[in-house]
Amino acid sequence: MDVDAREVQIMKKCPGCAAPVDPSSLVCSFCGLPCQDIVSAADELRALQELHQASQEMARGGALSGLFGGIGSNMMNNLGMGPQARIARFWQNAFIPRSIDAQCQAVIQMLSMIVVPDGMMQAMQDSMNPTTGKAHSIYFDRAEAVLSAMRIHHAGDPKAAQQVAALEAELIKERGKVRAARRRGWLLYGMLLGGSLAFLGGAALLLLLFS
Repeated sequence: MDVDAREVQIMKKCPGCAAPVDPSSLVCSFCGLPCQDIVSAADELRALQELHQASQEMARGGALSGLFGGIGSNMMNNLGMGPQARIARFWQNAFIPRSIDAQCQAVIQMLSMIVVPDGMMQAMQDSMNPTTGKAHSIYFDRAEAVLSAMRIHHAGDPKAAQQVAALEAELIKERGKVRAARRRGWLLYGMLLGGSLAFLGGAALLLLLFS
């Protein structure tokens, strides 16, 4: 094997996880780490798009969802092994850009990953699912890390400061929505549990009275 062939073979494996990658890819679709040098703002935006596409592929459920169906997928998520957990780990390791436009896009990506349930029942299910809570924490942490990088890389830039402030405000708002949804979820759980206990207590009392 000549030198060029060996170089091509090396490029086909991720330097982080050793997974096979397309030589033209900027990031690994398995772990989110860079596969080659990302030097320009255009490259960073392209890399973020590749990360987004890889995340969407994982969201389709992969082989586990196809094999076990929706119920199996939910069970695997609850065990920290399903698509939701895998997506969160993927974004936890993903590269953080340095250009201002790409950094803004990276924060917006994380905000779009955080889904706040509307209904009480869904809020209760999410509140009781540790994988959902951990995924939200990872998305918030990544967004905060990108904001910190923006402050460092673009210190003294008034426009960047305004963008950081605007994104930070959105992040705070989203955190508030998630906390409110969790409170609603636990409130419903408490009401259902209390109602069940009251019903059982009443049934037991009736049995005692008529026995």
